[in-house]
Amino acid sequence: PGKAAAHAAQATGGAGDEALALPHSVEGRPLARIGVRALPWAPASLVVPDTLRTVERDNACRGTKHLVLPEGLEVVDAHCFCSRILEGPVCVPASVRSVGEGCFEYAVCRLARTGTIVHVSADQLLTCFLDDPADGVPFDFARYDALLLSGKSLPDRLGALLHRLSAPYRLDGEVRAALVARLRDQERAAQERVAREGDAGMVRALVEAGFIDERTFDGQIELLRACNRTDCVAYLMEWHRGQGGGKARPSRERFAL
Repeated sequence: PGKAAAHAAQATGGAGDEALALPHSVEGRPLARIGVRALPWAPASLVVPDTLRTVERDNACRGTKHLVLPEGLEVVDAHCFCSRILEGPVCVPASVRSVGEGCFEYAVCRLARTGTIVHVSADQLLTCFLDDPADGVPFDFARYDALLLSGKSLPDRLGALLHRLSAPYRLDGEVRAALVARLRDQERAAQERVAREGDAGMVRALVEAGFIDERTFDGQIELLRACNRTDCVAYLMEWHRGQGGGKARPSRERFAL
């Protein structure tokens, strides 16, 4: 199976612009693993079949931008999928129970098991992935939160903070408040990012976390209106009315949809 993957990559030009869909079977047997260093390089798009269960170490797939991993994949060994140009979020299937160090460097990953989006450090020594943890969630959220607070080696710290607060899996109140404080250090940039890229779920989570409050309400809703985010505007107006903020001048009059 490892040789078959390597031959398939070579046939498409290695690090070229073409797509590579690995075969479901080789010589009549299901492709269940990718061998060690079978894919040091791969094309811009790589699709992995649903028969695959293990990706062995050192399959960096340099050159790959678009990566599709299947449900059913269980193990990703060290130093895999670290092309540093992966476009995401890359979905890490819920079936994955073990991810080695140095994987997905610089990438934004969606952990299907927890519904969270995480930003992977540029320093493999700061990896938060776990190798076969007892609870089956291959990610150390406590270490990740410490990394977010320190800001070390995160290519997009602002995006990481917003995504962490948007899906607060295993995030206690004290740490959440500390992350909000970090977000306030870049308040205007964060508000603009929410308006451009956020959704109603993110807005709701930021209200619950206290980042969007009475003080920041007007500025955030104006930016959302400018980006035509009517669903987010509607949610915030409803929340503001519930807070009694529309008594003097109803939000609907100030911010008509």
